[in-house]
Amino acid sequence: MSPQQLATVALALVKLGVSKVSKANATSSEATSSEATSSEATSKASSRAAASDRRTLKRLSRHSRARLAAFNAQDLDNLASAFARAGRWRAPTLVRDLANAGADAITKPGAGFPSRNLANLVGAVAKLYTATRRDMSSPTSEAAARAVARLASVAASAVRSRIADFNLRDLANTACGLAAIGQVKNPNAPFSHMWRPHFSHMPKN
Repeated sequence: MSPQQLATVALALVKLGVSKVSKANATSSEATSSEATSSEATSKASSRAAASDRRTLKRLSRHSRARLAAFNAQDLDNLASAFARAGRWRAPTLVRDLANAGADAITKPGAGFPSRNLANLVGAVAKLYTATRRDMSSPTSEAAARAVARLASVAASAVRSRIADFNLRDLANTACGLAAIGQVKNPNAPFSHMWRPHFSHMPKN
């Protein structure tokens, strides 16, 4: 599978899985006593399907990590977003490799990394990192922390140098992602000058 296919399939699986779980929960909560048996069977079937999807996602993660250097900005965005949406996905190796691949892609000369993809990638990696860093005792987790810190630094530099390319939504999402990672203690301080171009037309009261 190509990088685009790997990322797209991962994102589609997660979206379908979330939909299945939500539908199963709604069916279970609204069922009457006479429907309890049928509802329980549906819930078990949904759980088995979710477990199967999770195994598939693990395989996709493994294959994707081996080819991350070939992923473009949209592919990295989709892949990171997929696993961030997958719930409590604690995979420090994936976090490490995604963060390093993202940092490499952002700094690659001439490649171009759209502002929306950068904001989404930082936000998704931040969410994955938040789940992973609860146990930072392993060497893999420590390597993930270093990689995420590198991505945060590269992303912040990219925003500063390309501020005109970022709209308010992308700026806000990037700042929130950096704050969640812990690289920005007070997001308003280092980012304060970045908001000014967007508000310069507003009257001063």
